[in-house]
Amino acid sequence: MSTEQMWINENSLDNKDHIYFIEMNNQCVLCGGELTLSIQASEDKLVLTEKAHCEKCKIQTRERAHKLQ
Repeated sequence: MSTEQMWINENSLDNKDHIYFIEMNNQCVLCGGELTLSIQASEDKLVLTEKAHCEKCKIQTRERAHKLQ
């Protein structure tokens, strides 16, 4: 991760846990490449569906539904 893209958690003393979390959620588990994220809202706008896709491996790595209420 380049320094210009560095994630900073001001509540962390050393920020290492936060950086690790971001890297693990934004990198492909197979190749380490950056994931492409897409988010779609349900028709009633009460659920957001997050999908992560690796362009390099051509696979979907995760799909999560987030309830808004």
